[in-house]
Amino acid sequence: GAGGGARAGETIGRGPRRVAMMVTVAADGPQGDGAAVLVESVREAYKDSQKYSIELIAVVHPKVEKMRPLLESLGFRLIEREVPVKVEEIANPVYREHASTSGCCGLSELLKLEAWTMSEYYKVLLLDMDTVMMHHVDEILDKDVPIIYTTTGADTKEGLQGGLILVKPDRAAYDAILAIVRAGDFRYDGSGWEGSGLGYSYGGETVQGVLPFYYSKKAPAGAQEVVDHCRFNNMGDCDRCLGMDPAEVAIVHFTVCQKPWYCLPGARMCKTAQDFWWEKRVAIEARHGGGAQTECTSKYNYKPMRIPRQVPELYAPVQWGCNDLPGGCAKFHK
Repeated sequence: GAGGGARAGETIGRGPRRVAMMVTVAADGPQGDGAAVLVESVREAYKDSQKYSIELIAVVHPKVEKMRPLLESLGFRLIEREVPVKVEEIANPVYREHASTSGCCGLSELLKLEAWTMSEYYKVLLLDMDTVMMHHVDEILDKDVPIIYTTTGADTKEGLQGGLILVKPDRAAYDAILAIVRAGDFRYDGSGWEGSGLGYSYGGETVQGVLPFYYSKKAPAGAQEVVDHCRFNNMGDCDRCLGMDPAEVAIVHFTVCQKPWYCLPGARMCKTAQDFWWEKRVAIEARHGGGAQTECTSKYNYKPMRIPRQVPELYAPVQWGCNDLPGGCAKFHK
C-alpha cells in the first residue's frame, strides 16, 4: 500500500480512460527539475484530452527523503515501495552478485515492476525523469497490447530501453517476472536469461532483459509490441534519431543526448529537445515569480529551478567544483 497517507495526485485531461504516468525514484538526486518539466510537458500534451485522463504517480523507495515534498508539490501521488526482490532471495549466487550492480541502478530498477500492480488503471506509462513529452502518445495508448516498449539506436544489444515502458497492469505477470528474477537463472556465457539469448546486455540482468525475455518466451504470443525508439524514446543515439522531424517525435530521453541539467549542449534533434525542455522550465519558473536561468551559458553551469520545495544541494554533484565533493561528480550517470 501507499506510505504515509499519500495525497491524491493531479489528474490531467478529461477522458474516460485512466492512465497513470509513473516515475520511480530509488534515491534522492538531481532529477527534480527533470520531473517538473516532464509534468509540464504531459500537461501540455493532455490537458484537453477527451480520451484519456493522466494521473501522476511517483513510486519512491523508503530511503528517498529530500525529494518527497517537491514531488508532491509537482502533482505526484507518492507510493512508497521497497525493491520487490531482496538480494538474499535470489537463488543463483553468481547472478545475485552481478545483479546488484547491473545497468544504471542495480536491483532498484525493479521498482518499475510496481506498475504491474496498479490495477485501477487502464494502462501505466512508465517514464524516466530525464524524459520529456513533445507530443501526445495516443498512438501507443490506443494499442491493445499488454506491453509496448522500444529498443535503442546504439549497438548496446539492449532488448528493451527502460526510459519508456507502457504496460497493462497484470498481477499474474508481476508475480511470474519476479519469480524469474528470484530464481536468477541468468547465464554469463552470453546466453542470458535461462539460456534464451535474451538479456545479455546493459541493464539486462534486471528490467531491460527480464521483460523482453518474459514477454517473448513466457507470455502468450502477441503480448508485446516494440515501437520506434526515434519517435517514442529518442535518445539522440543514432543518425536517424538525430535527423528526425521534431513533429514526429513524441518522447525524448536525455541519455546520449545529455540531460539539460548537465549543461552539455547537443546538436540537431537533441538541441531541439533541450531547447524545448528549457522553454518549459522558463514557463514553470515564470509562474513562481521568475527564474534562476533561461539557458545554459557554459558546461556544468546549471542553476536549479526556483520552485517551491526545491532541494538545491542535490545538484552539487553535476556542477562545477563537484570533483572536490566527498562523493565526487555524478556526471554521465543515467
